[in-house]
Amino acid sequence: MSTFSMDMPFYIDTDGYTDRDREMFVAGAEFMQQYTELRVLRGEHKATIMAENTSRVRLMCGRFGFECEIADTEYPEWKFLTVRTP
Repeated sequence: MSTFSMDMPFYIDTDGYTDRDREMFVAGAEFMQQYTELRVLRGEHKATIMAENTSRVRLMCGRFGFECEIADTEYPEWKFLTVRTP
């Protein structure tokens, strides 16, 4: 599994952003991480993702032709993701 880090820090913990703005920013960053991992995937990938991203990740997997399973966790805002290549 890849390790991700920021190339450049971002500042979203200011009064200029709502909680929803912050959540959407984080969802976008997470989606990009999943895209980066999945576009070169050979085999199986497991991750915990935001519930907010489940439909986006399912659509991406469909576009890549990958099998995708998303399962609940004990926290409703997080899901377990398993992706397998053909």
